[in-house]
Amino acid sequence: MNELYNHIAQQLSAHFNQSIQIQNQMQVFGGDINKTFHLQTNLGSFFLKLNKGSLNDMFPKEFEGLQLLHQTNTIHVPQPILYGSFENDTFLITEYIQKGNASKNFWQTFAQDLAALHRCTNNQVGLSANNYIGSLQQQNNFCNPWGEFYASRRIMPLMQLAISQNK
Repeated sequence: MNELYNHIAQQLSAHFNQSIQIQNQMQVFGGDINKTFHLQTNLGSFFLKLNKGSLNDMFPKEFEGLQLLHQTNTIHVPQPILYGSFENDTFLITEYIQKGNASKNFWQTFAQDLAALHRCTNNQVGLSANNYIGSLQQQNNFCNPWGEFYASRRIMPLMQLAISQNK
């Protein structure tokens, strides 16, 4: 694991054009397909996601998705920093967001920010690339209207998967 952390420190150093040392790493829990860590460095904290590389394009797709969400300036999502691989591991590094206590009006603010995110529109619904929800691939081919996209790209694939697994 030390070799992996050395590699990540080198990648962060190249990204920020300064020497980065990982001072501490603590595993954090909450997901089910990746190992996740809080990295403390001389530059600050980062969030690290590790996967054994079974889905080699998962983190590049997540990186792109986080960039798209971040660019809307509507809701705070972790700033993606970099992604890569080392031996059998793939990794994604983002801004670390410290969990805090929710403000009194957290849910109202969250709902308003989420609504603002969904007001960012395009002529069609979808993305230029497919991605994942967990380890399941999501098809994002453009279509119109929204209901057709949701039914054909989200609900039907999940229903077909459930039916095929029940045989």
